[in-house]
Amino acid sequence: KEFKELERVINPLQKISMKDPENERERVLSTNEIKHLFECLIHKPKAYLYVAVALGTGARPKAIITTQKKDFDIANRTLTFPALKKGKRYPVPLIDSLYKQLIEVTKDLKADDYIFHPDNPKTITTKPISYEGIKRQIQPLLDELFNQGLDNNDRKHRVTFYTFRHTFATHLVKNPHVNILDVKKLMSHSRLQMTERYAKVELHQGTQNALNNLYSIGEEI
Repeated sequence: KEFKELERVINPLQKISMKDPENERERVLSTNEIKHLFECLIHKPKAYLYVAVALGTGARPKAIITTQKKDFDIANRTLTFPALKKGKRYPVPLIDSLYKQLIEVTKDLKADDYIFHPDNPKTITTKPISYEGIKRQIQPLLDELFNQGLDNNDRKHRVTFYTFRHTFATHLVKNPHVNILDVKKLMSHSRLQMTERYAKVELHQGTQNALNNLYSIGEEI
């Protein structure tokens, strides 16, 4: 207010929104929800495959649509994703079901063809489907199945494309035999702290049982 000349200066940070720490993504799909989602996508092969890749690799949504046949290494059973957010290209090992799906889907494609290509109004394999194009095939179903009654700005509870990545990492770190450094590589995180966000603090089973029976004596009395 004291320096009128500064009124003409454009604030370089004005378009950067401040994230609400209380609204960070927490929603994770359960195994039953995943099964039901795939059942609903059974007649939409491209959408089905996209969700399978997202849940099976934890890749970023926009990285998935830019994968080409040459990124699918059949011999080593990996799918390599392009660099995003100044990262490096990185391969992710494929689970059996996804590996078999990709073999079938890519068998007639050329090396530079995109795995997720547009089919409307005609099939064009030499360019990737748009992010909005694949989103239109999947997000309405996610809203119908999981987002009823939730505000559009509710990042914490809404299921979106990023929920697939969050689900992949969260289910992995819950396994006591999984090395969190391996998860960091699979997620293409630059820092371990980014991966540790998915390591939810869970109670030891003995503590959980004690809580469940905390007042059982009082009830008997």
